[in-house]
Amino acid sequence: MRHPPSPVAILAGVGLASLLLAAGCPLRRVTIVEPRDASLHDDPGVAVSARIGRNFVHTGAVVRVDGVDLAAALGLVPPFADASGVVVIGAQSVAVTGFRYEIPAAPDPIRVSATLTGLAVGDHTLEVEAPPIEPGVPGLDVHVFAVAEP
Repeated sequence: MRHPPSPVAILAGVGLASLLLAAGCPLRRVTIVEPRDASLHDDPGVAVSARIGRNFVHTGAVVRVDGVDLAAALGLVPPFADASGVVVIGAQSVAVTGFRYEIPAAPDPIRVSATLTGLAVGDHTLEVEAPPIEPGVPGLDVHVFAVAEP
């Protein structure tokens, strides 16, 4: 006589199915990878990283720190790799290094990353926004993070 599967076996099966489905689904939103929301940094360099789904304009993502568009402030047009320069955020001169805007082969998401050095002590806002190709898709992610004295 067969016994019905246990609740644990059912949950394990559902979890495995969810993982398999998610692995095959391309990213369909704008996602900040780092810094984590509400994180605290005492290192002089803050890593910034985001992923943008292929359902957004491929060269249209904007990365803003405290309202400053990093690519525009540096005179860059996507895609680009290993760009660097200095931008003014608040009253601080902030060094931007390793700035990359990569558009890999589909279906991989667009990747944007950089390291910021010299942010003022205090709270900061990172916004990554991209115009959707399909109407109604949210194209904005916002994280707040803080920089502390090292």
